[in-house]
Amino acid sequence: MGVPRPRSWGLGFLLFLLPTLRADSHLSLLYHLTAVSAPPPGTPAFWASGWLGPQQYLSYNNLRAQAEPYGAWVWENQVSWYWEKETTDLRTKEGLFLEALKALGDGEPPSMRLKARPGSPGFSVLTCSAFSFYPPELQLRFLRNGLAAGSGEGDFGPNGDGSFHAWSSLTVKSGDEHHYRCLVQHAGLPQPLTVELGEVPLSDDIPRFWLPFILLGSDHLPPHCCWSSLSLPAFHPAAASLIESDQPLTVESPP
Repeated sequence: MGVPRPRSWGLGFLLFLLPTLRADSHLSLLYHLTAVSAPPPGTPAFWASGWLGPQQYLSYNNLRAQAEPYGAWVWENQVSWYWEKETTDLRTKEGLFLEALKALGDGEPPSMRLKARPGSPGFSVLTCSAFSFYPPELQLRFLRNGLAAGSGEGDFGPNGDGSFHAWSSLTVKSGDEHHYRCLVQHAGLPQPLTVELGEVPLSDDIPRFWLPFILLGSDHLPPHCCWSSLSLPAFHPAAASLIESDQPLTVESPP
């Protein structure tokens, strides 16, 4: 049967008429971008495909690092400046996607705080709070003189910027507050962090990432392509109230 050839007027003329075609005959120009972490040897970490309506016309991956015609379009006379432009644009997006994967893998460390407030007569309530962390997996545990003291009650929820917050509280005897610490474990921390009463141990040497995902869009790339590839995990609520036990408050993302 052979490979079907595109219309005889060729890629160059089609690209020249794209604004008219998109408006009059609804021929869409769409890009699919994909990035993976730790790819197997010999396989790309980033690849892209370009589509004119239902037909793929472009292929790119980080191993070849060159935008190339795909399928029937390889038989057409090529417009060199167009493929150079696509290569430059896709190399930029490759860098942004791989940087985003690295940031998501490293995680956003929590900002921590341990506070005390009066409780019932003769008791105080310690609250260990974690702010603005990602991914959502987190463990909070109370220690008394270095030994596990349970996790008390707690809650967990999402923030509007894609990060999460959590807290855990424990009732202790009044005057005994400074014997307690809060231990937090999270992927964004190089090691478990011990929080003392009243301190805010967010060090400037812990990397924090704020990536301009919206910049991944372009005039011919619908923003939803990028957001679908970089979307954060859906919110999975933890139990609203945890009984006091020796188990840490654990927050997990959905499978």
